Amino acid sequence: MLKYTCLETFEENRMKIVMEAPQNYGWYQFRFIDAANKLFHEGGEEVLKKLWNFLGEEKEKLSDEALKVKLSTEVHPYFNELIENW
Repeated sequence: MLKYTCLETFEENRMKIVMEAPQNYGWYQFRFIDAANKLFHEGGEEVLKKLWNFLGEEKEKLSDEALKVKLSTEVHPYFNELIENW
């Protein structure tokens, strides 16, 4: 059983996971790659452009909920599912 599986623990403990639980880090990497694959297959190159623009243009710090809403409405609806079901 993996000790770390939610996005919050990855963000807070990234280096600890890398050093102490490399198999767990690999699990996160697989999830990130799988999410990118689904986004690209559903949205094509356009979703990458939208995400790049979103990341470059968004200047204010957003709450987790606001980020989820903006990503799912401005970039691609899959972000809602991804974040909700991580």
